[in-house]
Amino acid sequence: MSQEADIFPRLIEKHQRFETLFSAARKERTFPAASYALDNSPTFLGAYGRYDYTDGSPASNADTLFDLASLTKVICTTCVSMRLWERHKLPLDAPVANWLPSFTSSEKQAITIADLLLHRSGLPPVIDPNRAREELFECPVSASKETVYSDVGFLVLQEILERVGEATLDELFDREVVAPLELSDICFCPPWPARSRCAPTLDSLQGEVHDPLARALGGVCAHAGLFGSAKSLAKWAEGLLAGQLVKPSTLALWSRRFDESSTRALGWDTYGHPNGMFGHMGYTGTSIWLELEPQWFALLLTNRTYPSDSSTAIREFRPKFLDLAMSAGL
Repeated sequence: MSQEADIFPRLIEKHQRFETLFSAARKERTFPAASYALDNSPTFLGAYGRYDYTDGSPASNADTLFDLASLTKVICTTCVSMRLWERHKLPLDAPVANWLPSFTSSEKQAITIADLLLHRSGLPPVIDPNRAREELFECPVSASKETVYSDVGFLVLQEILERVGEATLDELFDREVVAPLELSDICFCPPWPARSRCAPTLDSLQGEVHDPLARALGGVCAHAGLFGSAKSLAKWAEGLLAGQLVKPSTLALWSRRFDESSTRALGWDTYGHPNGMFGHMGYTGTSIWLELEPQWFALLLTNRTYPSDSSTAIREFRPKFLDLAMSAGL
């Protein structure tokens, strides 16, 4: 049998294996809707479920828009940061105080751009959404250099990126990421005509960001706020790995585990995988995994926070999906 003729039964088998996995997860109410993509040359796209748990709701597909949550940190913020770094506009060892006068105080003056990207700035994980703009520049910092995952650190980084790039974050994203890769169906604050294609999250939010802090700040934030489809994210991953966004050496440097004190890289997480895998996860049930050698990616989008975010079943589902994705090569 030729390779071309042999590929179709294997495609059918692959679909069946993923359908079995997703069917079991939906029955357990891990999430109502999901979409995914794998780099199997060509890219393999799949979807399962419906927007909610009723029979009449729209079926998920590769064009369904999902709240990407903290995938925003890498797809937007880290990618914009890498491009500005390549132009020598964002030195990693530069103090934050170079741009933000409120960081000239003794306890904050040593915080650098790298510290923000590595989540070791000492800034708190979150701040009060009702006082976000006031607290962002007033919040205390810890003297420890331990890794503490911080949305606040990325909001501070947003302030710097907007000053360096002389544009708002959504404008920077369009200019530095969307335009070079010719992306569509990925944006902050989806326009009304597109909101019917958005999978709902907590409290039936549809096309409005789930993250309370991002929502309070208008939906355009460095830590959360992007919406996108599996098809658009697959194109982003392909372009990133192909060197269409930053040099391969830049991506290799930024995605490398920084030191042994944590699994963090510059903006990315390495999950502690020994094979060079890196990526990020999002609270709404989203994940992206990438490898440089050989080039490979897998992405998972779900609305696991609908109708409630009380379930933690996504924690068990993610490694099952990744194991299947890594064994699903054609």
